[in-house]
Amino acid sequence: MYKKTTLIILIIFLVFSCEVQFDRNVRIEVTGVTVDENVVAIPNVFVGVYTEAARFTGFYPTLNGDREYLLGSSNSDENGDFSVASLFDSDQDFFIFVDGGDSRTNYIYSSDTFDFEPQNFIFNLDEVSLKKKANINFNITRTSPPGSTLDFYISYQSPLCEEVFVNGVLDEALSNCNRMVSVFRTLNDDSPDYENTSSSFITGTIEFGYSINGGAETIETYIINQENYDINFSY
Repeated sequence: MYKKTTLIILIIFLVFSCEVQFDRNVRIEVTGVTVDENVVAIPNVFVGVYTEAARFTGFYPTLNGDREYLLGSSNSDENGDFSVASLFDSDQDFFIFVDGGDSRTNYIYSSDTFDFEPQNFIFNLDEVSLKKKANINFNITRTSPPGSTLDFYISYQSPLCEEVFVNGVLDEALSNCNRMVSVFRTLNDDSPDYENTSSSFITGTIEFGYSINGGAETIETYIINQENYDINFSY
């Protein structure tokens, strides 16, 4: 009986402790402007203010995500300007999510607001760059005789951009904004060819380094300038 009562109390505690508690009589404003890779305004971009979003959904919020944790939202106007009047929540998982949709990158402002309130209750994001997404189509074929080997790596910028702020100041060590992602492979008789498609964005950087038959390394750098960027290589 004691164990059963303890279990019931524990369940009740967990239910109420996970409930989102909005700060009463506190409103914030989120401002900024959405632009593309050429600093041209992007209209009609969804901007949402969330709390506890990542913790409870297991992924970052999207336009069709869990609305229970959405505190306020709006869309950018024809000039790319946006202003969101929102509730505020003191929580370690406070997010401002700028949704680039299927064709553009997203932007996430992340902060622990337990002990932080913005000056004048305004979060000013300034320019938010939502770049056109791009696919990197990478294709390597062997045209040399059997026994030839290729050691290579390809590094490219991830489309993910989450900036983490501590007391209103950007913490680059905790942030993850367009970081380089690397793939390393060795091609030989067992696996002579390689084909893969990765996601990046227009204006993103690609670095391709390779060594044939253990020779000197060659490094080539590319700038993505179209939605489907092909890199074809033979050795």
